[in-house]
Amino acid sequence: MDQWGSTGRSQVRHGCTWWTGGLSWLDMRRGQPGNASQMLRRLGLGQIPLTHDAFHKLQPWRAAAHLEELSTASGVLPVVDKHICSFQRWLPGHLAGIAEPEHLKTIELFAAEQITCATAFLQWLSARNSTLASLGQLDIDAWFAENTERRRTSLRPFLNWAMQSRRCPRPLSIPAQRISR
Repeated sequence: MDQWGSTGRSQVRHGCTWWTGGLSWLDMRRGQPGNASQMLRRLGLGQIPLTHDAFHKLQPWRAAAHLEELSTASGVLPVVDKHICSFQRWLPGHLAGIAEPEHLKTIELFAAEQITCATAFLQWLSARNSTLASLGQLDIDAWFAENTERRRTSLRPFLNWAMQSRRCPRPLSIPAQRISR
């Protein structure tokens, strides 16, 4: 049995009809460095795993993203959030561009704290049978009353982003930050 397994082979056969539409795009890119037809050939030979993570590491990223979208639309790969995929594709290159090791460490620590706090907040909302989409002022006030100043400070950027990107239904008031000496 090959790496695809019987389910994978049937998914590939099922997806071939949808892939046909992308073949003209492949033909237009023939002869270009790192072209998509070479990626497709390497996928077929099992040299590239048929996973979202594998697509995120391929260059040029636009060709890889196109093949990933074809694979997802045809049912060969599971559906994932495009924004998350774009972020996963962007992040390694961004971090690699930070030459100063101390700066890199600082950015990684900052991001980890922000993500941890936002995750804790979303889990807290779930425990209250609420969501970001139904977030109300009472939820924000309760979170700020129950948590430390450090956690409240860490949550502010997430709440601002959620309101600006309209993940929350309306503008909400974020309690003022305490200033101490």
